[in-house]
Amino acid sequence: MIFAGSHFYWAVGGDVGLSVSAGRQLADARPLWFVLVGLWGVGALCLVGALLAWLLAQSRPPSKPARRILRYEPPRFEWRLDFVKGSSHGTTFPLPA
Repeated sequence: MIFAGSHFYWAVGGDVGLSVSAGRQLADARPLWFVLVGLWGVGALCLVGALLAWLLAQSRPPSKPARRILRYEPPRFEWRLDFVKGSSHGTTFPLPA
């Protein structure tokens, strides 16, 4: 939460510590993409992570929206090596989840 707060502080114009975190050049120039993605975006992702951590730490059964979020399983990606070019035979190596 403190990390998100510092990013929101920098996004609204604060500059204490920004040159140490992002570098003097970005801190001085503050291009629009940096403010939107690097400051507001990172701050928002921190809040989403804190919300997810809070949902996972609940000792009681979570609410319906929380169950929907916790039930989501991202797609699994696999690497496939085809030893015979143009054939459907090959070896599949699942990536760790």
